[in-house]
Amino acid sequence: MKFTKQQIIVICILLAVFFGGGVKYGGYLAAGKEYLDIYTDSSQSDEIVVNIIGEVKTAGSYTLPLGSSLDNALELAGVTDNSDLQSLDLSRVLTDGESITVASVTVAAASDSTGNTNSSCLININSNDVTTLQQLNGIGEVKAAAIIAYRQDHGDFNSIEEIRNVSGIGNATYEKIKDYICVD
Repeated sequence: MKFTKQQIIVICILLAVFFGGGVKYGGYLAAGKEYLDIYTDSSQSDEIVVNIIGEVKTAGSYTLPLGSSLDNALELAGVTDNSDLQSLDLSRVLTDGESITVASVTVAAASDSTGNTNSSCLININSNDVTTLQQLNGIGEVKAAAIIAYRQDHGDFNSIEEIRNVSGIGNATYEKIKDYICVD
């Protein structure tokens, strides 16, 4: 059987495509998972890193398995006898990069602006600084600074509910901290 010049060219192209595809497929089988890694997102990790400060034995950054709870993190950091665990949701699943502040139960003896101690008030939002405000669950440096800025712009808080007017503090945060703040 004789082939024309055009048929030979078509056959050569088909063989080249077929052979090239076979080599590519063979490389895929030989390389296994590594071959696919160039097409997948390798930045996803099975671990998270959280920072724990406040009333713990060893403050710092901790690496935990993905899906770990606050309780798992506190086991690593170690809680003290002064740790206020009642204000924390220990079963809450943590996220990567999160910062956790564990408050102290002895803050209850904090002084109000007149110098008198008020055992029913843990943290006075009218007189405390950024560091003390950060001891509240859910209040980091940014929210603590926002509380102070609001206080400077609008004067002292008239009630604890007024803290919801601060940018970044909504009902969820308020519910976490309402039993630990006062305006006395």
